[in-house]
Amino acid sequence: MRFVGVRLMCGLVLFCAAIAAQAEEDAMELSPNWEYVSDRVMGGVSSGDLQIDTVDGRRGTRLRGQVSLDNNGGFVQMAFDLAEDAATFDASEWAGIAFDVVGNGEQYEVRLRTTALSRPWQSFRAPFDAKRHWRRVQIPFNRFE
Repeated sequence: MRFVGVRLMCGLVLFCAAIAAQAEEDAMELSPNWEYVSDRVMGGVSSGDLQIDTVDGRRGTRLRGQVSLDNNGGFVQMAFDLAEDAATFDASEWAGIAFDVVGNGEQYEVRLRTTALSRPWQSFRAPFDAKRHWRRVQIPFNRFE
C-alpha cells in the first residue's frame, strides 16, 4: 500500500514527539513537517495552532485548539505528507504505525490517506487514547477503517 499522508484529528491538546511507520521488527523514524489545519478551510470557526515545545522533558510538536460546531465545523488537526511523490513511499512491508504522544486523556483519531482513495476528504481511520503521560501508541494497519 502506498501512503500519501497522515492526519491526527484533535480536540484540545495533543503532543506528538515522533511518528514512525512500524515494521514487524524494525521501525523507521520520520521527522515530519507538521501542518496545522482546521475546519476554517470549509467555513468553520474552530481555532488553534502548532508549536514546537517540551513536555515532561520530551520535545515535540504540540497541537492546541478550540473546536466549535458552529457553521458546520468541528475539527483541528496536525498533518503531514509522507512523501512528495506518493509512489516513492511504499509501506507494503510494514505492519502499522507507532507514535509517542501525551494528551488530555481524551480519544483522538489517526487518519491515513493512500493512493487507494479517490476523494480528498477520504481516509482510513483508527482511534487512540491520548493519556496524560507519555506513551507509545502502536496501531496495526488492519485496525484502520
